Amino acid sequence: MNTLICKNCGSSSFTKRKEKYQCNYCGSILIQQTFYSSKRIQLIVMVVVVLTILSILIYKSLISVEKKIDTIGKTKEKHTVVQQHPIKPNISPQYKPNKQFATFPLADILQKYHAQPLYKAFFISLDKEGNYVYGYSIGKGTTKEANKDAFTLCEKKRKEKHLTQICIPYLINNTIASSLTQ
Repeated sequence: MNTLICKNCGSSSFTKRKEKYQCNYCGSILIQQTFYSSKRIQLIVMVVVVLTILSILIYKSLISVEKKIDTIGKTKEKHTVVQQHPIKPNISPQYKPNKQFATFPLADILQKYHAQPLYKAFFISLDKEGNYVYGYSIGKGTTKEANKDAFTLCEKKRKEKHLTQICIPYLINNTIASSLTQ
């Protein structure tokens, strides 16, 4: 440890008070500079080096995981068969019902529904006696919005007619979602 010497009186007799030293003869206050020992400096350098190495390893592992995900995605794209729809996204294909469907009570309504633009939904409530109500929504911003509006309309009509069967989706856009036969 370094020996302290008072600059005012030259005394080396001090009393320690917290981080300061007070001269016992003249009362001058000295602040001793703190120095890091060489072992402490070595420890700090080692910690910094280890943290740097860990950061590099983590970064490299993240990069390799990202490359694997990209590879998996590209592999799936190669093996996935995407059925191309020959129509524009906002236009429905021309609907042509078969002969059996022409006798169905909703044939005219469904034919008009199919001719409408996407996004759309058709919900129906059909009880065992053959009573039914329906609700549909066309030209909405999303399929979810079309489903919600069609369901709400169908349920309103179902409650007015006192049908017990809850409304179910029959068509979502132009895809049959459920069968009307039970």
